Amino acid sequence: KKHGLLLVEDCAHAHGARWRDKCAGTIGDFGSFSMQSSKLMTSGEGGMVTTNEDRYAHRLHSLINCGRKEPGFDGFPEQMLGHNLRMSEWQTAILREQLKRLPEQHERRAKNIALFETEITKVGGLSPLPRDERITRRTAYMVILRYDQEAFAGVPRDHALAAMHAERVPCYGRFYRPLIDDPLFARDPLTNHAARAHASAIWTGREFPVAAKAAYEESIWIPHQGFLGGEAEVHDLVAAFAKVKAGAAALREKPPAAPGGQR
Repeated sequence: KKHGLLLVEDCAHAHGARWRDKCAGTIGDFGSFSMQSSKLMTSGEGGMVTTNEDRYAHRLHSLINCGRKEPGFDGFPEQMLGHNLRMSEWQTAILREQLKRLPEQHERRAKNIALFETEITKVGGLSPLPRDERITRRTAYMVILRYDQEAFAGVPRDHALAAMHAERVPCYGRFYRPLIDDPLFARDPLTNHAARAHASAIWTGREFPVAAKAAYEESIWIPHQGFLGGEAEVHDLVAAFAKVKAGAAALREKPPAAPGGQR
């Protein structure tokens, strides 16, 4: 507000989360939620934007409704260019029901993730991310572990992931690239608007070895759906990691096929 800037919250993975007891989507001028098929709430595709300003809400309505204004509203005189991004009644009905289930699902996930993070540290070589106390209600689109290759007899992370897949455990390695490697910021000013606008900030000539190692060698991502079961399933998940660690020496001698499903 001091500098006249708008704050847009990226809430794509934060349905039901709270930051210092304020709900995600209510902190900034806008909150953008994703309802894509892998998210904590899903309608297959689509999303939702929250705002507490009528003028923004009306513009958003026009943006998704082919540029049309709501009946009786004349808060902005110009005609907007819009798109047909209207959510269907079927999708809306699905999401309304999921809103009712979200509190219970959140509590179940939180309980199971807390149990998992306690038990997985006993396996050794796998560390949960540290918690930020400012997050007063945590959601988990993905549970992320740090993989210690030396604790797994020097076996590269991707070999351990392949063994985990053989145990029918859904998990991923590099789920997101480091920003420095993202094609969005590729050094191609002819086709890349971000490159033209922010070249000096993006291309600094620096290397980021810590970020690269975290993404390509150390991180293991487990989707949130794996924590909607009961305690027995959590213990099964921990046991699968322990089994892979116990057989790590054999994996070093005969690496398994490369894991699929990485993005």
